[in-house]
Amino acid sequence: MPDYSDYNIEDFASDADFVRFVTEPTKEDISYWESFVKKHPHKKSETEVARDIILSLSDPFKENISDQRVNTLWNRIQNTTHGEHPEQPGAPMIGYRSNSGNRGLRIAAGLFIFVLAGLLAYFLYFRGPEPQPEIQWVVKSNPKGQKSTVFLPDGSKVILNAQSSLTYTKGFLQDKREIELEGEAFFEVKRDSIRPFIVKTRNTVSTVLGTSFNVRSFSSEDIDQVSLVTGKLVVSSMGVPEEDPSKSQVLVPGEYITYSPETMNLVKSRGDISDYLLWKDGVILFKEANFEEIVTKLERWFGVEFETVNQIRGPVSFSTKFENENLENILNTISHTLDFDYEINENKVSIKFN
Repeated sequence: MPDYSDYNIEDFASDADFVRFVTEPTKEDISYWESFVKKHPHKKSETEVARDIILSLSDPFKENISDQRVNTLWNRIQNTTHGEHPEQPGAPMIGYRSNSGNRGLRIAAGLFIFVLAGLLAYFLYFRGPEPQPEIQWVVKSNPKGQKSTVFLPDGSKVILNAQSSLTYTKGFLQDKREIELEGEAFFEVKRDSIRPFIVKTRNTVSTVLGTSFNVRSFSSEDIDQVSLVTGKLVVSSMGVPEEDPSKSQVLVPGEYITYSPETMNLVKSRGDISDYLLWKDGVILFKEANFEEIVTKLERWFGVEFETVNQIRGPVSFSTKFENENLENILNTISHTLDFDYEINENKVSIKFN
């Protein structure tokens, strides 16, 4: 550090460390300069004038500095130079209206400010931008046949379904907690009144402060669905401006939103949402499912691939649920209802209808 005890106003105003203290103070800077003024009280006025000049010129390329501001700065510079205290509010200011002496003072003040503006331009603009920390992305994904529990940086808990993925920034951002979801997940969000928790899918945006809810958005399915268990939830269509609340829906516990890409509408309903949450407890639910829906769910759940030797005869509407059952027990039950034989070979399932 230089010996600031010998500095004058111009020295302070053109010193890089002092400029940084005024424009981008750190705790260390504040502590240092408070200590400096206590040790050198006769420098307090000069540092205050230099600080005012720097703040006035924090935009060096501003087209006009008002006459009043120039007068005020010049008075403070002149008073401090003559060993006086800076001008107090209400004290008369030196005018720059008509006589040549005042015109000379205005020119001198203008030249001094011009020099400082050049110095500030260098320190504030041309020393190069501060390096920004690189944003690191975290991806949590499950293949078919696997579920997982993910704990987020804020302490929130996510139960992630099979064939699903989460993407978010490491540590989250300062003003929000944003998640991108592909597939299905159940969220237990830790409350944070400052940073909203946002879940984005291909079609919807769900925003909360603290609550528990389920989001389902598989690319293989046409419908997206958001179900609320506790708290309050705001759901909007992807791409809708935040300032347009008419395009959003507010959910309370027991309500759910269904989004159809065909109509591009959010439809709110109320009912028993427990069926939508069974998956996280190991329960497979079929409700009036056709054969294609049965195969898709079992492939995702167990990580297998189905192949059919021949075509099924007639339409299928299958309803039941299985709780923590293995694939063979499930296929035994379904095969009796739909009348087919099956063979399991590692991760391949072959089906032949009778």
